[in-house]
Amino acid sequence: MKLDSATDRLKVIDGLIKKSFKLDELLLHDKENTDDWVANMEILKHLFSINDFILTEKIFFDTLDEMGSVRTRNVEEKEIYMEIVSENMEHFVDTLLLNEIESSLDELNSWQFKTEAGQKFHKEVGKKLDLLMKKYLDIYNM
Repeated sequence: MKLDSATDRLKVIDGLIKKSFKLDELLLHDKENTDDWVANMEILKHLFSINDFILTEKIFFDTLDEMGSVRTRNVEEKEIYMEIVSENMEHFVDTLLLNEIESSLDELNSWQFKTEAGQKFHKEVGKKLDLLMKKYLDIYNM
């Protein structure tokens, strides 16, 4: 699983969101496993939040790319502005995005799926969110 760019990370979360919707279709009419449906909806809520945060991270990267391409006579000033954006991106990732992934993992561990499809999805989400967390900690040296 490739997680090197924000686009790669978005693809992973998008794939989990799509699987959550498929699981929702299976569980929607299941009268016996309503807890699985509720758990899936809670996980989906977190996946949407993580997706939004990664989109914001991508905006930071795009902004830095655009700033880097601006021609200027004052290179030092440009580097200062780029450093400010970069530091704010790191702060955003540390305080919001990683917090959401961590709380998602905590909540994920509190849900126990009864259906086989739910258990499989639960395991996959946990594994991918854990890898995502490790990747972010590695990328941003946290």
